[in-house]
Amino acid sequence: MRRNWIELDEGSNRATQNEIYASMNEQSHIVINGHTFRELREPEAFVLMFDPDTDTIGLRPASVATHNAYRVRNRGGRRRHRYVTAARLARNADKTD
Repeated sequence: MRRNWIELDEGSNRATQNEIYASMNEQSHIVINGHTFRELREPEAFVLMFDPDTDTIGLRPASVATHNAYRVRNRGGRRRHRYVTAARLARNADKTD
């Protein structure tokens, strides 16, 4: 059988160590790379925000004493990624559909 392969031309979607990077994984963790964490001045927590009109998630640096703040966790590894557990945000965002 002959194959009709189409090569994707977007290239790698991995951020370099000097690029801003954030994603949300299947465990509802919002993960940011070390560079992004440093650019945000290494906050101890974030207030999570959601815009239902554009399905956009926002992170506002905060202290752990801030109302609605979620503590930043160390993901480990040599790249020093950080994450915030966003399961509640994901559940509430699903309700806005």
